[in-house]
Formats: sequence, C-alpha cells, structure tokens
Amino acid sequence: MTLDEQRTFANSTVWQAKVSQLAAKAALDVAAESAVTDGHAERAALATKVLNDPKAWAYPFTVAVATNPALTSSPSDNDLAFTLNSVWSAMAGAPGPD
Repeated sequence: MTLDEQRTFANSTVWQAKVSQLAAKAALDVAAESAVTDGHAERAALATKVLNDPKAWAYPFTVAVATNPALTSSPSDNDLAFTLNSVWSAMAGAPGPD
C-alpha cells in the first residue's frame, strides 16, 4: 500500500474493528504461550491490556499492520492476522532475539 492507502486503511473503522477482533484473538494466544517465550512478560502484559480495552488498541494496531508493504488495500483475514502477530512483540516493547 502507498502511504495514502496506509493512512486510509488505518483510519477506517471497518478495518479497525477487524484488527481489534484479531488482536483479541492474538492476546488470548499470547496469554497461553509458554513463559519461556522470548519477551513473554512484555507480550503477556500487552495481551492483558488488549483484552481489557480492545477499542483503545484498535487504532495503534491498525497503524502498525498497515505498514506491512505486502498488504493490499483489501487484505484477507489471514494476512491481517499474520501481520498483527508479526508486530505483537514490537507493540509490546519486548526485546528482540539475541
């Protein structure tokens, strides 16, 4: 997507609702992951925040998802989920792998 398409996508309440729902699903998955997963404490803390207030996280996650250059202006649910999962650690402030 171009920058203009990314901005339009990020500001769309339709896409924010989809990403918010996917973030809730991802949060449940993160909460259930092994405690030895890299960055688990930070990832789990974000999961709790997302589950307690998914609307507050809809826009930030939609902006992050929109930056993926592989996404089209009408991405599939699977592409959205994959992209959201790929930005989770960064959104959580978790340290990267060594």
